[in-house]
Order: sequence, then C-alpha cells, then structure tokens
Amino acid sequence: MKHLMIHPVRALADLLMPRYCPLCGALLLLAEHRICLSCTAALPLTYYWLRPHNPMSDRINALLARTSDPPEQYLYAAALFFYTGPYRDVTRLLKYLRDFELGRYFSRALASRIAASPQFWDVDMVVPLPLHWTRRLRRGYNQSDIIAAALASELGVPCCRKLLSRRRRTRSQAKMQGEGRIRNVTGAFVSDYKDFRPRHILLVDDVLTTGATLAAAELALRRGVPGGAQPPRVSFATLACVPHESGVG
Repeated sequence: MKHLMIHPVRALADLLMPRYCPLCGALLLLAEHRICLSCTAALPLTYYWLRPHNPMSDRINALLARTSDPPEQYLYAAALFFYTGPYRDVTRLLKYLRDFELGRYFSRALASRIAASPQFWDVDMVVPLPLHWTRRLRRGYNQSDIIAAALASELGVPCCRKLLSRRRRTRSQAKMQGEGRIRNVTGAFVSDYKDFRPRHILLVDDVLTTGATLAAAELALRRGVPGGAQPPRVSFATLACVPHESGVG
C-alpha cells in the first residue's frame, strides 16, 4: 500500500512547489522525474559502452601511445551522452551549481550501462579524478566523486578517493587546446598504493574533451605501482564526451 501514497504526495508537492526541467525549462508532469520526457527521449547517447573500440577510447589510447611507456593493451572508455546542446548543462549544473540530484540521476543511468558492459565486468575499484586540495576547498566538493560513488555502488566495488591525488594545481583546461592541455596536466598526478592492490581500476570524471587529463592520471596510476608489482588495468568513464567530429572528442 505504501507505493499508492507516492502519487498523491508528489501531486501535492508539485502543486505547492512546481518542478521544472533543468534542460529545457518545461514544467515537469507527475510521471516525470528529474528531466522531462522530451529531453530524456532526445538524450544523445554515445553507446560507447557497447563498443570496445570507439572514438573516446581511441583518443585516450593515442595520447598514451606518445609516452615513453605506453600501456601494453588497449584501454576501454565510455561516456553516457555527447556534450552538446542543452545537455552541456548537466555537468555544468553539477560542477558549478551543486545540483547533486541531477548529477546522481545521470550517474545512475551511466552506472547501469557500465555494469552491463563486458568491457568493465572485472572492475574491482572505482577512482574519481581528483581535484587539487585548494580547488576542492574553495568549491567544497569534487563533482567526480558524485559520479564515481554511483558507479561503485552499481558495480558493487569500493570507491577509493585516496589512491590518486593531484600534486600540483593546474590551470583550467576549458580554454586550452591540444598540446596546451597535455602540457598543463603532465606530471600533475601521483598515486599511492600503500593500502590498495586493485587489478582493474575504473577512472571517473565528468566530461571528456581531449582526454589529456585522464591520460595523465592513468600514467600516474601505472607508474606509481611499487617495484615489481603488476600495474592495474585502467578503464575510463565520464558522464559526457565532446563529440568526436569536433576534433577533440
């Protein structure tokens, strides 16, 4: 009987405090949850979780191939949707306006697809891309933590925030291009395996643009392994991905 009370309560709440779609501004109907059905239907899904080799994975692997010690195997990556149109507001609202509910809504959608993907079946640890401590202190939170927590819960593995850290503060990548982004994050991360021995890490961020930041973090995770130990495999997941045809996806 409990579920029968949900609709009247929600209807009353909607009457007193109408809800609006954060992407298009439409008034949300009773059956609609965080975004409207129109925006849900038009969500530009990447389907990268179904494609072991995809433009997002290719971009990161190409960056890692330029290093002195590229990975021995192809690394997988997936994003839920393309960073385009009004859907760019999803990560902006999470990152800058503390819309954690919206972030968790899309994070759960990503998590369910990652959990069903054969590329990620043996992930045993989820690691959010860290912020430098000064930036986290100023913002009060790390948006990647929200996404990583949902993925870890769906996969039934720990979410570890201590394995990887950002040892120097980098400039914002938003207005940088290509080589500038790569130089900006080179050597920015460090890993500490003192209490951890993962075999397959899922590294999580909010948006993939050039892939330079995730590539730099993967390199730190591989190089930081204690001498003689086998480096863990690293895969990548983000809520959004800049479309590949823009040249930076």
